[in-house]
Amino acid sequence: MEAQYFNMLEDVQRRRLTNELEEERLVYVDEVTQAQFEIARQIRDAVMAIPSRIADELAAATTPTECARILNRELRTALQAVADAADQIEPDPTPTADEPDPPTSPDSPTAAAEQPHPQEA
Repeated sequence: MEAQYFNMLEDVQRRRLTNELEEERLVYVDEVTQAQFEIARQIRDAVMAIPSRIADELAAATTPTECARILNRELRTALQAVADAADQIEPDPTPTADEPDPPTSPDSPTAAAEQPHPQEA
């Protein structure tokens, strides 16, 4: 009787996980990690490109206030471009080789514990 209860509980948990994945209330940790890495790389690239882009303009600036205005403008432009790019990131709807398909039925042999660890979206 107890084993039957635990099997039923596991089935309910598996269905809940499947529903939350389908409703996009959960995301795979690997997807979030990849998106964070991509955004960090874009920030680094955007910020590192600033000096070569504004070197001549900064050299021609005659006051610290003018230098600060130029730097502020370029930093804001670079960060806004990264924010706009981040808004365009959409999760890949197909699982990668590392991500098994979520269980589709309570009879699925793949237990929820074997799924990549989802996090609340």
